[in-house]
Amino acid sequence: MHASWPIRPVKLLLLLLFSLILSSVAFGQDTITYFQRNSPWVSNCIRFCRTSHSSMHGQFIRDMTSDDCQKWCGSAKYKQSKRKLMVDSYLLVRKLGHIQGDSIVWDNFATDSSVVKPVTFKIRKGYLVKRRGLKKATYYDLNH
Repeated sequence: MHASWPIRPVKLLLLLLFSLILSSVAFGQDTITYFQRNSPWVSNCIRFCRTSHSSMHGQFIRDMTSDDCQKWCGSAKYKQSKRKLMVDSYLLVRKLGHIQGDSIVWDNFATDSSVVKPVTFKIRKGYLVKRRGLKKATYYDLNH
C-alpha cells in the first residue's frame, strides 16, 4: 500500500529551494562588529552595517562606555576598498550618567559633542588597525 503525500515532491522541492534562497537573503551577514583591544576603562565598539549583502558601503556606528558613567555615540557613512574601511567625518555625542541604586541613569540634557575627522581602518585577518602617527596604533578585534 502506498501512502499519499499531502505535498507532491516537486512542490516540496520548490518550497525547500524558495526557503533556502529567502534565508540566505534575509539572514546574510550585513553587520560586522569589532571591539577595541587593550582598553581597560572604556568599552569601544564599532560596527560596519552594509546597505546590502553585496555592497561595499554602508553605515558606521561607534558606541563607547566608560567606567565613570559616560557614554559616546556616533555614526557616519563608510566605504570599503580592498583591505581598507574609510569612514567619513562624524559627530561623537557624549552623555553623562549617574548611579542611582544599582542602575545607571543617563541624563539626556547633560551632553556635549565633538567632530571626529575621517578615519581609515586597515583590515587584517580577524582584526582592524587604525594608525595614529608612525608608531602608535589602535587595534580592534572581530567579535565572534
